[in-house]
Amino acid sequence: MADKKTNIIDTDDLMVVLKFLSKNILLILVIPVLVGIGAYIYAHRLPDEYGAKTQILLGSGTGYEYQSQIYRNLTGYGSGVNQITNQIRVLQSHDLISRTLEKLDFKVSYYIVGRVKTTEIPNIDAFDVDIKLVESDGALFGVPFDVRILDKSEFVLSFEKNGETIERNHKFNEDVITSDYILRLDRNSLLSDETFDQLKNNDYRFVVNSKNYLISKYKSNLRIGNEENTSILVLSMRDELESKARAFLDTLSTTYIDYTIQSQIDLNENTLDYIDRQLSGVTGILD
Repeated sequence: MADKKTNIIDTDDLMVVLKFLSKNILLILVIPVLVGIGAYIYAHRLPDEYGAKTQILLGSGTGYEYQSQIYRNLTGYGSGVNQITNQIRVLQSHDLISRTLEKLDFKVSYYIVGRVKTTEIPNIDAFDVDIKLVESDGALFGVPFDVRILDKSEFVLSFEKNGETIERNHKFNEDVITSDYILRLDRNSLLSDETFDQLKNNDYRFVVNSKNYLISKYKSNLRIGNEENTSILVLSMRDELESKARAFLDTLSTTYIDYTIQSQIDLNENTLDYIDRQLSGVTGILD
């Protein structure tokens, strides 16, 4: 009769493991190093993100209580409506974000293309970009346009369309009109004799953003919270450029203030119209 093993792990089992480790010691050491390098490269390639915050103090509205009573009869407006929730919805609305972006120059995004990472920049240091896409099908919205400087008067523009890579040589400081775009790249003062050799080695890129893309991006990156037991709204925004995050929040705040002022004006006018109609009715009854 065979003896039963009482130990869960036998000595022979440990010897098998030790033999495996001794034969593959280099592989065991190399795998964590490769994983670490891969994780570092992946994290390095991720775009940087910056945050910005601002606050908006909502008015109590107590000075307009007489209007609320009248306006309830006019539109069915109820006193139980959560005004803070309503104002958050207004700030996050498609219409208000669209109005905000119309006041900002976010149509074109600029990048420096490195060997490992592509970084967004506020503007290109060597030249200014003025581009308008021929919006026949919108195929070039969101498509990267790569620019390589050939000399002080000429550059190469390359992009992909319908799976095909297109390269075109254009002149600086000249209007370029094609079936795809109307383009002008103006050399600025930084592209001088002293800096030319350095700047010509940079790989520049720009992307033309559609309005729907910008609205979707900034709407999804916008966060709005409410300070507890207050009427203060805290707005925060994430973006690859800190300057863009700040500019968007500042412009959104002023656009919202303009909207609330116009809404109050409209409310006043509707209130006066309602009072005038009521007075006309009462006057007719008295007569």
